[in-house]
Amino acid sequence: MANKKLIALAISSALLMGCNGSSDSSDPIPPPPVVDPETPEIIPPPVVDPEEPEVIPAATGVFSLNGAINFGASVLCNGAPATEFIVNDGETIVCSLENVELATFSDVQLQATKTGVKEKIKQLTLAESDRFVAFANDARVNAIANTQALLNKMAVVSDKIIDFKLSATDLLRFDNFYNSDDLLLPSAEFNALISDKLEESTETDNKPSTHEPESHPVVTPGTSDDLNSGFVSANAEQNLTYQPTKMILTDGFLRDLDGQPIVGVDYYSSSGRGQTDADGKFSFSWGESVAFGIDTFELGELKANKTQFTVNDLAEGYAGRNIARLLQRYSASTDHIEITDQVHNVFAQYPNVINEALNIELSESVQLDNLNQV
Repeated sequence: MANKKLIALAISSALLMGCNGSSDSSDPIPPPPVVDPETPEIIPPPVVDPEEPEVIPAATGVFSLNGAINFGASVLCNGAPATEFIVNDGETIVCSLENVELATFSDVQLQATKTGVKEKIKQLTLAESDRFVAFANDARVNAIANTQALLNKMAVVSDKIIDFKLSATDLLRFDNFYNSDDLLLPSAEFNALISDKLEESTETDNKPSTHEPESHPVVTPGTSDDLNSGFVSANAEQNLTYQPTKMILTDGFLRDLDGQPIVGVDYYSSSGRGQTDADGKFSFSWGESVAFGIDTFELGELKANKTQFTVNDLAEGYAGRNIARLLQRYSASTDHIEITDQVHNVFAQYPNVINEALNIELSESVQLDNLNQV
């Protein structure tokens, strides 16, 4: 009986397991997993930074009269010396002498060189300034020439640098000339105008006081210091002459016909003597006569009634031109006149020969021959 149960149990197990011991083939087959259709990968475009504008480096600016002679440190351009200031592309530059505007340059453009690099030195000439560009061609030519003449009168030109040493009054005069329509006059008219005006103004400013003294000079009894009286004191005129209580020295400047300083020339006056320095400067007492020369050879004499002088003040006409030629002949420099110690020594060793050979008063043709013989 027990064996029969075991057999029946074995058959039942075999039926449940199947022939290979696996589940019955009638069992349901699970469906395959659901796979979503493949989504294409989206690659975002690269992020590009917005293009930055080109940075143009600044240039060093130089303010020039005409491209050959530049303004010095007494002139400021945008607050910096005119010899070296910063210029940015498209910037406006204003150059001034204290409170006097000399030039404005609007929208300055830094130009590219042949290699494509922007210029590092930017020279701004007076003719390129807004004011001068606005002039018509002929007027612009006059204005530039007259500015040069004005600078020769009122500025100091040394080693191709223009600088100013003006008092407050002289600065006002300069402003009146420079920023007026007179600057457009023909050169001859403008030169005559500034020569007359500057000489008149300078004499007025520097002459001794014209007030009448309260005290009266002492004269011999029975005589009078009145020049219209019947019996006049012998020293009446001298008594009426202004006698300063102390010597007041003034600085003057001697230049050649191009406005360049004359260096190393001897000068003599009742107030002193010496040699002109690197700026052509010498000292004098107002109104006295000052003689100039090389050792014992006298070039000429001038009346010290202004501060700016040229060789034409030493002598007029061909004599003045002969002085200029003589100085140029013996100058150690080509861009300005400089008389060295060597020249002074030669003139000192042979004074008689020098004075006989050089005669400034002769005609120009004869004078040139004499120069060649020395």
